[in-house]
Amino acid sequence: MGDTFNAQRCSNGEPLGLDYTTPDRMSPERRFKHGLMLDPAGARIIVVGGESDCAKLDDAWQLPLTGDPVWSRLTRASQGEGCVRAGLPCLCYCS
Repeated sequence: MGDTFNAQRCSNGEPLGLDYTTPDRMSPERRFKHGLMLDPAGARIIVVGGESDCAKLDDAWQLPLTGDPVWSRLTRASQGEGCVRAGLPCLCYCS
């Protein structure tokens, strides 16, 4: 579960010239400066917004604390996702 590092080289000016990862489109974009909430009544963790390698994110995801721990999207990002995860054509991680 989650993105995996692939260390492929890019030629489009991407920082460090790396493609960085092969995205796991069924889990949230990796991020920092995000909100993380515990919902004990709903037995879940919720992740909201933050910043990715590409831009600020405005999405929300949940992870159940019981049963099968599989991420599900609550709100789709309108910005900030890597191009592969956003369904856009790209050579490297960010479009």
